This record gives sequence, C-alpha cells and structure tokens, in this order.
Amino acid sequence: MSDNYLVLSRKWRPQSFNDVVGQIHVTQTLQNALSQNRLGHGYLFTGSRGVGKTSVARILSRVLNCMEPKGLNPCNKCNLCIDILNGNNFDVIELDGASNRGIDEIRDLRESVKYAPASGKYKIYIIDEVHMLTKEAFNALLKTLEEPPKHVLFILATTDPHKIPQTILSRTQRFNFKRISIEDINSYLSKILKHEEKQFDEACLKLISKKADGSMRDALSLLDQVIAYCDDSINVQNVSEAIGLIDSIVYSKLLFFILKSDLSKILKTVDDSLSRGHSISDFTNGFIDYLNRCMHFYLKDNIENDIFFDDEVKSFLKKVESHLDINFIVRILDSMLQFQNKLKFVNQPMISLESQFIKLAYINKGTEYSIDENDLFEKVEKKEFVDNNINSENKPNETINSDKESTSNVTDVKDADVQNSEDLQPDIKSNDENIENHDNKSDSNIEDSMNQDSQGKISESNLVTINDVQQKWTKIMELIERKNPKTSSFLDNATIDSLDEDKLTLSIINGSQFHINSLENDINIINDSFSDLLGTAIKVCFKLKTDDNSKKNKENKPEQHPLLDKAIDLLDGEVI
Repeated sequence: MSDNYLVLSRKWRPQSFNDVVGQIHVTQTLQNALSQNRLGHGYLFTGSRGVGKTSVARILSRVLNCMEPKGLNPCNKCNLCIDILNGNNFDVIELDGASNRGIDEIRDLRESVKYAPASGKYKIYIIDEVHMLTKEAFNALLKTLEEPPKHVLFILATTDPHKIPQTILSRTQRFNFKRISIEDINSYLSKILKHEEKQFDEACLKLISKKADGSMRDALSLLDQVIAYCDDSINVQNVSEAIGLIDSIVYSKLLFFILKSDLSKILKTVDDSLSRGHSISDFTNGFIDYLNRCMHFYLKDNIENDIFFDDEVKSFLKKVESHLDINFIVRILDSMLQFQNKLKFVNQPMISLESQFIKLAYINKGTEYSIDENDLFEKVEKKEFVDNNINSENKPNETINSDKESTSNVTDVKDADVQNSEDLQPDIKSNDENIENHDNKSDSNIEDSMNQDSQGKISESNLVTINDVQQKWTKIMELIERKNPKTSSFLDNATIDSLDEDKLTLSIINGSQFHINSLENDINIINDSFSDLLGTAIKVCFKLKTDDNSKKNKENKPEQHPLLDKAIDLLDGEVI
C-alpha cells in the first residue's frame, strides 16, 4: 500500500474558481464581487453533500490572501496559498460545527477575531455544518457576525439551512449550490479517467453519475471503487457489479408480476434481489426511478438513448403497452413514494417492504392477461441476477391467469373426465348419450393435455391412493416448509378428506376462511409439492371442518353479537 496515495475526491478537488463544476452562478458572483471590491463580511453556502461548498470557501480564502493572484483566481504557488492548501495557515480557521457546537467554542472565536491576521490580508473563519451549533452558540455569534472587524470574513456552510435561525440568515449573503448534472459529472469523470490512462465506456460513466445523485464527491468515491474493482478496463457490467446496481430487468419482472397479481412471484423476486446484498433503500429507490422512466416511456418522451433502459427492457414495455396504462403506473408510483416516506420511521423495514408489495399485488386483482412470460423475458436466463427457479416454473405455452382460475380450470377438466368415465359404462346410458359424452371426453382430454403441458407436469397420470398420500405426508410437509414456512404452518391442522383421481381434498380442522384464503394464495407451492413427491399431477382443494369438542365448546358458550362471531371467525380469534 502506497503512503502517498490520495483518493480521487482529494486529488481532484478544485483549486481555482475555473475548476469548480456546475456552480457558475456562485463562482461568477464571487469573482465579480472581488473585481468590484464589493466583498461581504459573511457568506452562507447551502446545498446537498459533495457539490463544492467547502471547496469554494477554501478557494475564496486563498484568493483573498494570495500574494500573486492570477486575475480572480489564486496562484496556488506562493507561500500563503501552499500553507492554506496544507492547512497550516493561522489566518484561515476551519471549524466543524458538529464538534465545536457549544457556547464556549463561540466565545473563544469572538476573542480571536479581535486580533489582526498574522500574515495575510484577511482572517477567515470557515464553519462547516453550521446548523449543528446550539441555540446559545448561535446567539453568542450574532453580534460578531453582524459587525465583525474589517479584516474578518465568515463563511458558513450547511446542508440543512432550514435549521439555522433567521437572525443568522439575515446577517449573511446566501448562495444555494445546485446538484451537479449528470452531463457535468460525466465530463469531469471522463477527464479524470483519461488523465489516469484508464480505458472506459461512456455508458458506464452515466451509471456512476446516476448513482452519485448530483454529488461530485460521491461520484469520485464511486469511481475510486470502480477502478479498484475493474483495474484498467472499465465497462458497464463491471461498474454495475462494483457499485451494486440492480438491473432494470429485475424491476421489469416485478412490474409484470404486479400486473399479473402473482403474489408468490412478487415476493420471491423481492427476496432474491435483497438476498444478493442490495439494501431495502436502494431497492425501493431503484424501483421508483424505474417506474418514473416507465411513465415517461408511455408519455412518449424521448428515452431511446437512455442507458438505464436497455433493449430488453424497452422490448418488454412495448409488448405490454396495450395492457399497461399511465394511470396504473402512476398509482404504483404514488404508493411507492408514500412507502418511501414511511420507510425511515419503521423498525421492521423488511416486513414493511413485503406488506407494501402485497398491497401492490392486489392493485390490479381480477384482470386477465394472456401474455407469454417467456416472450417478454427471452434472454433472462443469460443474466446472472435472474433466479432459475422462477424460470423453471414457467414454460413457453404458459398463459397469464390468476392462480385460482388455473386451479379451477384444471379441476373442471378432471371432473369432466370422471363424469364421462361413468357415462361411458354400458347398460346405464343410451347410445346417443354415450356418443355425446365421448365427444365431451375428447374435448376434455385435449384441454387436460394442454393444461398439463403448460404447467410442465407429467402427461399421463399414475393411480394414486389415499394410502400413498398418507405414507408421503411427512415428506410433503417438509418440502412445503422448505419452500414457504408460512404455508406449512397453515397445514398443521389439515387432514386428508378425499381423493378423486387427481383432486385431493384436505380438511382444515377448526380453521377459518382466513386459512383457506392464505392457502389458496400459495396453491402453486402446495400443488407442486404433492405432485413432485407423488409422481403425478395433483390438484389440492380445501374445506373447513369442526371437530366434536369444538362443537360442544361452542354450544356451551353464551350467545354473543353476530358481528363479534364474524370477527372471531375472520381473525381466527377467541373470547377470553
């Protein structure tokens, strides 16, 4: 490790007004004040982090004391400039408002302003994060800030100007530093990389600039991290991995599952992304930004050259354009923005995030779409961030229906097969009826085959008995628990009621409609688990059953209001 290495944010800190990026309204005003000899005695620099507040304050302190200024910029070569650059000049005092916030420190400052500068023309006090000063400290500073000696200049810097008393604001000239644009950050990073002799793609600079969110210091810190990760060759894929960006196709899948109201896949997509180390805040911010870009896409704004929307995402948006409208996107975006405001105040952010996406899952409930998922995400298997388990559950012929409707369709087909088998027996039905039922059976078999193929199941059913289910019950429950512990817990009180070919009915002992609804939401997990271990396609349905002891207890209980009974049944509660 080299002892002389400086991080890019320090190495490339602006040394003159001309080097400051994106703050021309500030630098030009200060230079004009210097040229017209209209310099104030107190300045307040406000703005977000890393936009140049402290850098401009230091440049101003050097140009005021420089022995040989170059026009309206410091020379950065004379003894005074070098001492100020190294922090060794006694006439330029930098204070941290967070660690020097008390009234005692301000009293010491008031005493020191009385003395003339030791070497330069001005004695300059730079107080960073000034909003951290106490109320008493601000009051002690008022008189000195209003009428300082002629050789004293105050420069206050803060990210939270609303926390500064109005009495301080009225005694200073305020300059609002802007967030630096993506174009300005790109240009500056490109200049640095060329100087550092690094090979790079222009597209990767946009990713860094976007992640920096208007802060040049953040952009330089990210660039330092990227260079360390990528070595000499910097490309989009390496940059995404280095700074932890979430690929837009993940959000496309999430939006698709919300449109489809597929709760299980929504939660799985969220969980898979967070399990890769992404923070909840980054995931939420990324999804909000993605929805914002979708909104502009459907408003026909020009985003053809947008690096954040690659060709696959644009193809997805065009294919679902007839099913997505601007109102649907705005509703999701508005809900996510409200959730983002609440996120910083919750103690269980993961639970809150899951709850938010459960709400989004039902925002479009009841609407049917027939879009092929594989057509939307053709190249999804080639990307590292995609979970193979999600892809394996969906075959090319799968159509987008709600889970309940798919289960209902397959069940209806099977019931038709059972009925037709009875109808085909001789001596019971007439020839006309047999011919009609034979036709129906043929249609049902075709539908049955299509449904089984679309779900990737075995095309020919094996004969399964209740005894087979009982023997493998423990293993089936263990498999369901591995997939979803919540679903497994709802099956603790389940018993086998009946098995009619591939239709298995389970009784939920002393359960409620809440149990039934929860199990039906995860019906795919349950069906797949039974089918995998029994070796044939099984469709599970549920019904409620009350045991004798529970009936007796209910009979012995006094009558109560019917609304209370309904609430107890819905919430699975009891009166104590």
